[in-house]
Formats: sequence, C-alpha cells, structure tokens
Amino acid sequence: MAKVDQWNVDVFIANAAIGQTGPLSLVPLERLRAVFEVNVFGTFAITQRVAQAMRKKRAGRIIITSSIGGVRAGVGSGPYTMTKHAIQAFGTALRAELKMFGVDVCLINPGPYATGFNDRMADDPGPWFDRKRAAPEDVAVMDQLVQRITVSQMDPAEVVKRYVELVEAASTELVNFVPPDIVERMSKSTPAR
Repeated sequence: MAKVDQWNVDVFIANAAIGQTGPLSLVPLERLRAVFEVNVFGTFAITQRVAQAMRKKRAGRIIITSSIGGVRAGVGSGPYTMTKHAIQAFGTALRAELKMFGVDVCLINPGPYATGFNDRMADDPGPWFDRKRAAPEDVAVMDQLVQRITVSQMDPAEVVKRYVELVEAASTELVNFVPPDIVERMSKSTPAR
C-alpha cells in the first residue's frame, strides 16, 4: 500500500472481488468475512489511499466496480451481493464527499459477462457445501443460481468499452449499468416473490 502514495493517479479503477454463493443460513461466517475482506475492505483500503492523493491535487476520477448484484439480491447470491451492496453505499458516499474537491466518483455495475468469474462461483461454493448431504431445497437453490449466473453470459468487451467511456467522459453518472437495461432484463427473468 505504501507504493500507492508514490503514484500520481488521474484515474483509478477499483476492481477487486471474489465470489461466494450459497444459502445464507449455511455459509460459514469465516467464509463471509473473507469475501468482505477482499470485496469491501480491500477495495476501501486502496481507494481511500488514492482518494487522499486526489483530494490534495483537487482532481481525479475513481471508478468503482460493483455489479448488478449491488442493486439486486437473489436466492443463493446473498454472500456476494451483500458485499456489492456495501460497495454501492461506499461509492455513493464517496462521490458526495469528494465532489467538493474536484474528484469524480462513479460505479460501474456489470451484469453476467463471460469472464470466468461467474463460472468459478457456480463450480465451487466451497467445501462446506456437500450436495450429497444437503437438503434438497438447498441443492435446488444452488442449481437455480448456477442457471441464473452462467447461462446467457455476454461478451466482456462491452464492459471494457464502458470503462473506456467512463475514463474519457467529461463527467459521469453515479451508477452505470452494463448493459444499460440489465435491471429491467433481470426483473423480467426473475419470478416475483
């Protein structure tokens, strides 16, 4: 982290995350803490250091990678989406706080893209989840989640294009969904509860 203080950063993209799936009533607390450590506290720590330098020079842009999971939560996705909801709050508050220093902060909220991230989450929820011993309802939860996050993944080039647009823009909106209609799409594909 000390090296961060030596950098002269104009644009910083915070993009750290690990995935975790599973029924919230079963996910071990230590596993949830580990996900928060990377996704929330890790993102916070380095972003805070960069923000301090940008405040001093009164210029800069911070782009924080969230997810569609930062504004939605579904069956089996709780451990991951809890962290992304925290990232949404962090980005929202930081934008308001740094505006007066000439620093722009925005969030990018990608949907399911074929980067391998969702596939890794779906493939292995962790050693604590044994499909053979799990309740049928919990197995069904995991199967639903795998279907939701691995089917119809999109080309990640669309996300890269949006990052470039945000870097080059004169100003940004707080929340930037990729694709722009992902919330609507997911609302249609998720049954009402």
